[in-house]
Amino acid sequence: MNETFSSEQSGCMGSNVDPSCDCKPKNYLTQEEEAILNHLREIKEHAHRIMAKMNTGGEREHTGESENFTGLSSELDQLRQQWSEWADRLDQAMDRKMVMLGHKDPSERNAEAR
Repeated sequence: MNETFSSEQSGCMGSNVDPSCDCKPKNYLTQEEEAILNHLREIKEHAHRIMAKMNTGGEREHTGESENFTGLSSELDQLRQQWSEWADRLDQAMDRKMVMLGHKDPSERNAEAR
């Protein structure tokens, strides 16, 4: 009973995966999670712009513009703090979702928060 399958028959399990095949696990986001992820994306984009300014201003640091570099560095530190706070909010939102779906016991969530 050794059957061979063509690539057309193999579907998602074969080496030639059909791009229209949708066999990946679904990761659904709540509106809260989506909003938090959008905010994290904005923070990341802002941080990339600041880092680009810092990299292009590196040559000017020696010419007396170190205050600008210090200001950008402190702004980047603030963004890191904001990222941490929003990442914590995302973890909490994901925990709430897991409790609502019944994948996590509410008592576990309360014990982790302590």
